[in-house]
Order: sequence, then structure tokens, then C-alpha cells
Amino acid sequence: MMSSNLEKKITISIVSHGHCKMLTNLLQEISGLESSIAEVIITHNIPSDLVINKLSYSFQVKVIKNEFPLGFGKNHNQAFKLCTTKYFCVLNPDVRFLEDPFTDLIDCLKNKKVGIAAPLVLNEKGLIEDSYRKFPTPMSILKKALFGKKGIYKSSACSPFLYPDWVAGMFMLLNSSTYNKLGGFDEKYFLYYEDIDFCLRCWREKMSIVVSQNVRIIHNAQRDSHANLKFFSFHLRSMLRFFLKHWLRFPR
Repeated sequence: MMSSNLEKKITISIVSHGHCKMLTNLLQEISGLESSIAEVIITHNIPSDLVINKLSYSFQVKVIKNEFPLGFGKNHNQAFKLCTTKYFCVLNPDVRFLEDPFTDLIDCLKNKKVGIAAPLVLNEKGLIEDSYRKFPTPMSILKKALFGKKGIYKSSACSPFLYPDWVAGMFMLLNSSTYNKLGGFDEKYFLYYEDIDFCLRCWREKMSIVVSQNVRIIHNAQRDSHANLKFFSFHLRSMLRFFLKHWLRFPR
């Protein structure tokens, strides 16, 4: 499928926390994709002096500047209010493209039983990241803490598609109608677990999560929750909220 058939149906939402150089490089990469991106919505969650020449790109650039930092979910929800396209993509600024991911992922979304489509994520060494997993449980958290078991799915050569419980919010593509139906991200999470909660609610609507192994991106992961006490605290609070909210009532 060529970009002309996509009819500029994609909106990308990126939240920046001072990722000026990363953001500039990412915009250039997006501009070079074959897929027809209608608009990129950039949210500066903290003050930034980055100047973007909006005329340099084939897509429209919309900029949101927060007066004070907002959580992951609230940032993308407010960006979604500006979305004018059929498809909405949640994207981290620390992502790099190896190829155009959108054509294959949009093909996945043509299946009405698919709610969220995501690519296979590689780290900078080319190794597959654990960006798709099983839903966490208190027991799986304990196993992870004690034995390092992360509850990840193994990549399979038998099928180009994987159907995990959830995918990380570094890259999610979905129909705007699906995002609206799910009510967006739960803004009561400030950071962490929003993506797990979002995917769980998608499954409850009888829509699956798909990872296409035909599409690969590179992610420069920042493990703040392991290195910073404040972020570790966010992680723990989000984990507690997730378990209290759902009480292990996960879709089968």
C-alpha cells in the first residue's frame, strides 16, 4: 500500500521532557517516511527553547506547552483532543525508525478484532526489548524481584504476529474511534502502568493487542524507575493503583 492510499490519516502524539535533539531527529525521520502523516502533536511537558520550523515538514506540526508537568496519560489525552485523523499514534521521543512502520500496522487494524497495533522494539544493540508482556500479578512481581522473571512473551518464527496481554506505551497505533471508546488513558496514573491499564481495557472491549514482527523500531530506553527514587515511588504507586483498580479481574 502506497502512502497516497493512506490519505493522511495518521496523527502522532509525542511528549517531550527536554528531548530537544531527539525530537528534532525524530521529526526528520518521520518526514522521510513513505506513510502520509497528517499531523504531529508535540507536547512540551517542561519549558523548552526548541524552535521548530513547521514549514520544514510535509505534515502539520501542532505544539502544546504545559504550564506545569502533566502525567503520561493526561498529556496524550489532551493531544488526542486535537486529533483530526482516523488513526492516532502514541510515540516516545527516544524512538528511531529502521523502516516505515505504519503501513503494516494499519493493515493489522483493518481487522475489527484488533484494538492496538505495535512494532517489535529493539534496543540500540539490535536485541529485542521486553516491550510486550503478560499482565502483572502480585506473584509475577515477586518472581521478578526475586528471580528476575519479567513475564515476557518469546518471539516466535511461526507467525509474523504476537498477541501479548499488553504493549509498552513507547509506540501504540490505534483507530481514533478505539481511543475514544476506551476513554483514553486513565489520568489517575501519573507515570507507569497507564499502558498496561489501557491494554487491559482494550481486551475487555473484546479487542486484541497485536505486535507485528515484520515491523521493527529502535528504542533508547531510560530506566528511570531503577535509578531514581522519585520515579521508583511513581512506579510503586501506579502498581498499587493498578491492582486495587482491577483486583486481578483480567480478561481471559
